[in-house]
Amino acid sequence: MIKIIQVRCNGLSKCLNEFTEAELEKYYKPTIMVRGQPKKNLPERLVISCRYCAEGKVIVTRKMIEEM
Repeated sequence: MIKIIQVRCNGLSKCLNEFTEAELEKYYKPTIMVRGQPKKNLPERLVISCRYCAEGKVIVTRKMIEEM
């Protein structure tokens, strides 16, 4: 099952952007192994340009990604 996160941009039109887990993985570092357990290097937040408007930015926090 594909996990999707929906986040509004901070532009004037407040566009609704949808991201899958695979799309978000492009924006953070690859997975590393810690004693046999995979660990993702998740940043505190990701700032991505809005897909629909020029002035908006989408802010995805670590907590949002972990809850997917």
